[in-house]
Amino acid sequence: MDNKIKEIFNAAQTSEKFNIYSGIRNPRRSFSIKVIALYSIVILLLTASAAIFASTIKTAFFSSPKETESSHTNLEKIKSTSDYNEYIKVENVTDEIASLFDVPTGVKILEINRDAPIFNGLKLHDIIVKISGTPIDSIDDMEEILPKLDKDMLVIFTVYRNGFYKDINPYEAYE
Repeated sequence: MDNKIKEIFNAAQTSEKFNIYSGIRNPRRSFSIKVIALYSIVILLLTASAAIFASTIKTAFFSSPKETESSHTNLEKIKSTSDYNEYIKVENVTDEIASLFDVPTGVKILEINRDAPIFNGLKLHDIIVKISGTPIDSIDDMEEILPKLDKDMLVIFTVYRNGFYKDINPYEAYE
């Protein structure tokens, strides 16, 4: 019986040692309040960043532009550039832009297609200031004058190009 007691006693000690060492091999995860608070702050910041990013994307792509303090309506903003037709794309040169860049007011050519003979001789970045002697201050002026021109009428574009004014007859430039 003495051997049995020794076996039980040794088994208890072995079991106790095993439990002590098993904690080292498989440590339990215990989180302190500081670690939990840190994780919570990180998650909160990531969530806030995602919300701000989503809001920015929504505003940039899905909301309509609002009226500005200078009383420009959305229609006027859209009208600042125009595809007059499939042959020419133009942009207003306003008083502010003209004074800033020391150029005259008028209509600046952004794109031009050479398939229309009426626009021959004009170049990119020319500022149209007159059409057949009529001053052009905006796209509206240009859209009003061009349809009224007859085929038999002498068309002269007065443009501002590279610091100089130049009269261009598109039909002479075509030849």
